[in-house]
Amino acid sequence: MSQPGDNYGKNIQKHRDSNLQYLSCEQQEHQQRHGLTDEERFKKNLEVTRSAVRQKDEEWKSIKDSLAEMEAFYKVKLRGEGLAEMETFYKEKLEEERSARKEIEEDFLSFKNRVAPDLALSRRAGNTENMNSPVSESKLKKMYDKLKLHQWPKIKDHLKSEGAKLEKARAYIQNQFKEAADKMERKKQQINEVFRLTESSSGPTPQKVEELRQSVIQSLQLAVYHSRTDDKTPVPQHGDHYLQKIMEKFELECYWLGCLMALNNPPLQPDWENHIPGMDEWDIFPKEIRAVSAF
Repeated sequence: MSQPGDNYGKNIQKHRDSNLQYLSCEQQEHQQRHGLTDEERFKKNLEVTRSAVRQKDEEWKSIKDSLAEMEAFYKVKLRGEGLAEMETFYKEKLEEERSARKEIEEDFLSFKNRVAPDLALSRRAGNTENMNSPVSESKLKKMYDKLKLHQWPKIKDHLKSEGAKLEKARAYIQNQFKEAADKMERKKQQINEVFRLTESSSGPTPQKVEELRQSVIQSLQLAVYHSRTDDKTPVPQHGDHYLQKIMEKFELECYWLGCLMALNNPPLQPDWENHIPGMDEWDIFPKEIRAVSAF
């Protein structure tokens, strides 16, 4: 199949051949010049020239048409090659994106499969926080903040004004949280014994057993929460009995909250060890509560 470039080359060669032919005619005319009259020579030259002009016009028209055809051909061809190149580029990019997405999906699926057993156990065992529960971990932290930031400042002002000793007040409060944690730990040990779980038990705890054990502990935690009652007994406004009474009420509040925190999963307690007092040495409550290990 011929291409536009082939026609163009043929037309150029034809144009060159016609030039040679035109020169050959001039040479022949020169040789015959002396045998013709002036008028005859003029007519002859005019005819040759007109013939050559017509031939040139036809040749240039053919060349012009060939150039236009060739330009159109290569314009389409180049545009087609450009589109093909662009299409190839985007196909490659799309394939890369698909491959990357597939890899991410496979990694995510693998991750889900790895953590699914632990997540299911965590939900059944109660490690996933129930935001509707009045004793969720976030609710316990709010209770602690209320005790530390709202209730204690009022109590400490009364104690300071009555000349109470800081160390004695600190010891009382810390002791309430400790006694609460110890008592709840004993309760949990009793629950473990019901399920025949002891520190010497070997092997992992069956899933259903752990689920039921945590359910019992959560029920105990809710029972402690709802057992709270407000003491309506009037408090004297001065004297030693006044100090004793307000401290008793506050210590009961600390004990109650300490029980709830100890029954959380994991158990919580004020971070006494890392507490750094501020400007006021009576700010005895740690800023944070921390999780502690549990059996």
